[in-house]
Amino acid sequence: MKDGISPNEYVCAKHSENQKVNISKEVVAGRRKQFPEACMLSDYQVESAHVTALAITSVADGSQTGPVYVPMPTGSGKTTGAIWGIVDVARKNPDRKICFLTPYVEAVERVHAALVSHLGGTQVGFYHSKAGANKNAELSKPVVVLTHEFIKHNKDLLDDFELFVVDEAIYDTGQAVLSLADLGRAYTWSTANQVMVAEFGELRRLINATVDQFEGKNATFQVIPKLGSRRWVQELAENFDPLEHAKSAEELEFLKGVTTFCKAMLSGQAFAFKRQTTGGGHEVDFVAAIFGIPRMDKTVVLTATGGAIYGSTGSFKQDEISKQYWTRPNYEAVELFHLIGPKFTGNYRSWSASGIGDRVVSYVDWVLEQVPEKRIYLTLPKQVVEGCLRAYLGQQQHEDLTYPIKVQKHGKTIFISHHDLSIGSNDFADCGAVVYLWPNYKPQSVTVQRTHVLKGTPITEKALEEANGTKLLGVYARVRDAMTLENIIQQIGRGNIRNIKEGGVAGKMKAYVHVSGTIFQRLACSYSGCHRSELKYELEGECAKLSRHARVLKYLSSVDASKYEVTATDIRQELGFDLKRVQNDWVDDWELGSLGWKYVAGRRGRGCKARFVRA
Repeated sequence: MKDGISPNEYVCAKHSENQKVNISKEVVAGRRKQFPEACMLSDYQVESAHVTALAITSVADGSQTGPVYVPMPTGSGKTTGAIWGIVDVARKNPDRKICFLTPYVEAVERVHAALVSHLGGTQVGFYHSKAGANKNAELSKPVVVLTHEFIKHNKDLLDDFELFVVDEAIYDTGQAVLSLADLGRAYTWSTANQVMVAEFGELRRLINATVDQFEGKNATFQVIPKLGSRRWVQELAENFDPLEHAKSAEELEFLKGVTTFCKAMLSGQAFAFKRQTTGGGHEVDFVAAIFGIPRMDKTVVLTATGGAIYGSTGSFKQDEISKQYWTRPNYEAVELFHLIGPKFTGNYRSWSASGIGDRVVSYVDWVLEQVPEKRIYLTLPKQVVEGCLRAYLGQQQHEDLTYPIKVQKHGKTIFISHHDLSIGSNDFADCGAVVYLWPNYKPQSVTVQRTHVLKGTPITEKALEEANGTKLLGVYARVRDAMTLENIIQQIGRGNIRNIKEGGVAGKMKAYVHVSGTIFQRLACSYSGCHRSELKYELEGECAKLSRHARVLKYLSSVDASKYEVTATDIRQELGFDLKRVQNDWVDDWELGSLGWKYVAGRRGRGCKARFVRA
């Protein structure tokens, strides 16, 4: 390699295909002297950060050509290494434009502060939607820290940057999904404001023709032809600036989507997606699948998920330095439990229907009862949390939920999140257990979009053949499975597993995962040295039939003898349903009396809710 890596930086122990080259203690000591914050890291974390930094400098100086990914799990030190790498490049090349991208606002501010401490405020800028900073002034600085959200709508502002370091989710940086209604509003807006009416009219004609082509076809996806030579597409993609014309945030959003979609048509990376509606009909959406970062050859992606999704299309490769000089953590202190059962039919949104919702609550409560750890991070599909578990979690119906939700169950502290919420902090690093229930299924259109964003090649009818069948095939199937795996690994990484100790041993933790056997086996392969177990839902048949009446009896039998009464509020919080819906069951109930309880009906007035009291 070039001067990005010096041979004397490493002490080569026995080197074979199966054994990495060990980084010397002198290198670790040198990094600790250069960066005082390294004193807070273990030797393993310093080594990982050093490897990450070298990956960045090697792409910057041309020793490697991007896009490359650095696959290190949460807690290994890769974000710290990214800061070191950017500092190394910036000090050697003060005028080089460098961009760091992260999904989280709090991470923008944290990374910005760290870079400023080494390079100074005049050299490092930052911007996000809540920053209150001057965007142009911040972007004029040699190094800038941004969110992924910024690049979706401001790609052209980064054309002069020469190096991109991206923290996860690179496929989100160029996305746009527009409904037929969005595009109709765009044309109406153009005529009302007399802005590029002819161009928006041509776009409307193209959209209507595409919708017509779906008629009589048994196809879910359809290519939008590459229209790089069409003047009207070029005008909307390159010369229409929504910021100059939009009068509200709502207008700005769909107009930015139009420009992104037109940019995708220039390169042949746009498609139409026919989705089913609840009434049995269908709607057509229009999707852009372009890579939002302008310099793929100068892009380094930091991924905590082992590169499953980045390696699935063949266009990204693992960077050579991490491949040669980094050893994966040892997960001998981690135990993976495959949760077996129950199986519910229908999509997640339909589970809130009578019957299934009660079974979902029973199962969640059973799992939390089985997990011995006292601090648990629980993540589920958002539709399940908000459709089935509100009452169980003590949350009001029809109100926006604030995540994570913190509750006490079975003498344990539970933090509840949902699969689509990425939490980039150490807030749950002391959780000895992570529970992941039911996969994070995405629409087929998301899989197709992300596949082509990562491939970066024009979309063809031949390529879409593997998407237009009854199920996704080929590369689409690989990306779909990688997306599922990626989401599980991200969520498991919230718990104590992220606390990587000396020698690269991950923190002691148990992960309970309700997924298919195939996905579980692939997941286990991602954690070398981990222990595998099963936890079967032995009571599934019983709980499926267990009435609310029986569930109340079961709960009352377990209440501590020192507790004199159980209120309707207690029942709602513990079992997830209102007592008033079963109150007629309790008058002179023999089984209730045999447990030593009696029922007191509620009445009007504060503090007069229905309750059970000791007989």
